Amino acid sequence: MAMSVSSSSLTITDSTLSSDATTITLTIRESGGLFGSASGDADVSVSYGGEEVWTTSMPFAVNLKDGYGDYGQLVLPIVSFYSDNAADDAKYIVSIDVDGASDTYILNSAHLERTVEQVKNEALAAIGEGNDCDGGHDNCVIGVGLRTWVGLPRMSQPNDLDPRPAPLVHADFEMSAVLSKDGVTAIEYPTVTVTNGEAIWDSESGVYGSGSAEVGDFGSELSLPGSVDDFVIGMQYIPRDDWQENDYGCYEFTVTLTQSPPWGDRTAHTASKYYELVEEGGDEDGSPDTHESWNEVSSC
Repeated sequence: MAMSVSSSSLTITDSTLSSDATTITLTIRESGGLFGSASGDADVSVSYGGEEVWTTSMPFAVNLKDGYGDYGQLVLPIVSFYSDNAADDAKYIVSIDVDGASDTYILNSAHLERTVEQVKNEALAAIGEGNDCDGGHDNCVIGVGLRTWVGLPRMSQPNDLDPRPAPLVHADFEMSAVLSKDGVTAIEYPTVTVTNGEAIWDSESGVYGSGSAEVGDFGSELSLPGSVDDFVIGMQYIPRDDWQENDYGCYEFTVTLTQSPPWGDRTAHTASKYYELVEEGGDEDGSPDTHESWNEVSSC
């Protein structure tokens, strides 16, 4: 059914993201004509980077009023038109037309950054001393804290040649993380599922932290905690006694992340770091090693 606007015009004045980040609500204000005169079907299209990606028709009415005047609303399901991350050179633009009254509006890019482009990771050693250590060592590696960063690449700076990714507040993805030695699994972290910035996983009764975390609001870091607090590394670590393999040698820490359509094409984003767990401090005269260390290396 076509609508009669009685010489009115329509202007998209605002867009609001739903609390679950699944829809965008457009506020459309009417000027001219009679309040409530605008009702019928709205032709809606969304373009991304200059290419039309979605068209539809939906019921519309200017049937609301506030201190600014008369308005109506349209709700856009993001899953229907999302193509890739919004960017300065690839914006999402929505167009509406109701019986000849039309307007266009650039959607908020922050609401439409959903596709992960970069993953980084790190395994930090928790160091024990004295009675924490076996074998007469003064200090030793008693566990590792696992951390990841997920988001968009940042340009390196003179004082930061390897910057962490910029956060993605509303990204949905699944992540797996494995620490292994010579192909043998030492730690296999429970699968982490992230939906709209809320990460959940099986904590296994506290073995792997609380089983939940927030991602994106305050940075791109997603820690993978263990069961023991360590204020030096600033997180909970996974005790070495709980590893399936914990002998000396080279360890590979690999994180794999996937996204389902439309956010991604299920192609895995993988990040790997390598670490040597070694004894040190001895000498050629046969003096015993005095401590253990966990050193990042280029490969195993």
